[in-house]
Amino acid sequence: MDKDSLAFSQRLTSIHDLDLFTAWELGEKLGIKLPKEMVIFAIEVEDVLTFGEKLTPKVEAAIPKVCELVLQELNEK
Repeated sequence: MDKDSLAFSQRLTSIHDLDLFTAWELGEKLGIKLPKEMVIFAIEVEDVLTFGEKLTPKVEAAIPKVCELVLQELNEK
């Protein structure tokens, strides 16, 4: 994924509204050395409105696979 494939946030009312594209742009403007591209790994949740102290069983079960994918990606570089 390169910077241009990220969505741009037109509204920034709080630092919590900072999306990845805007953070990348800010880093560039501040002269921070950034990668040309990145790989993002994610685990999608079923319920984004309920918060708790523990992972749901489905999220917990997905972690080993994501870790495996991250290691594969790192070993390819």
